[in-house]
Amino acid sequence: MRRKGFTLLEMAIVLVVIGLLIGLIMRGIVLQRGAKVKRTASDIRNIHTAVIVYYERNNRYPGDTDNNGVINSDTQAWADLQNANIAYRKPSPYGSDYIFDSVSVS
Repeated sequence: MRRKGFTLLEMAIVLVVIGLLIGLIMRGIVLQRGAKVKRTASDIRNIHTAVIVYYERNNRYPGDTDNNGVINSDTQAWADLQNANIAYRKPSPYGSDYIFDSVSVS
C-alpha cells in the first residue's frame, strides 16, 4: 500500500529550487542597486563637467544671478545650462531631481 504525502527527497528538491529562485532574485536586486549608484555617479560627473564648460564659455557659473560665485537659483542654473545647450535636467535613478544647492563654487 502506498503512503500519501511527499518523500524526503521531494521535499529537499523543492527547498533547493526555492533557494535558487530566492538567490537569483536577490542577485538581481543587488545588480540593480549597483547600476543606480553607477548611473548617479556618472550623472554627477556630467553635471560637474557641464558647469565647468558653462563657466569657461560665460565667465560665470550657471544660476549665479549676481556674479558673486554662488549658485543662487537651482531653476536658473538648469535654465542657463539648457539655454547654452550644455546639459538638460533629468531625474536621478532614485526618482528625484538633481538640485543645485546654494553652494559657493568659487
